[in-house]
Amino acid sequence: MNTVVWICQILLATLFLIHGTAKISISRERLLATGQTGIAPFPMPVIRATAAAELLAAVCLIIPCSYPRPGGALLVLSP
Repeated sequence: MNTVVWICQILLATLFLIHGTAKISISRERLLATGQTGIAPFPMPVIRATAAAELLAAVCLIIPCSYPRPGGALLVLSP
């Protein structure tokens, strides 16, 4: 079961990383042209803040996978 949890965390972190990187680095016009129509009503600073939160979420999903756990450190973040 832990293996399934790790695989799901890595896949979710990958998706957050891809989408966060795209939103933080691509212009508004290009995002709209590629089909990201959900960003239309929001100002660009809100989109950039959301992208930063997605990148932070990707990092926080991977840290428990890669951090050595002496004595169960970070055990509360993930099994």
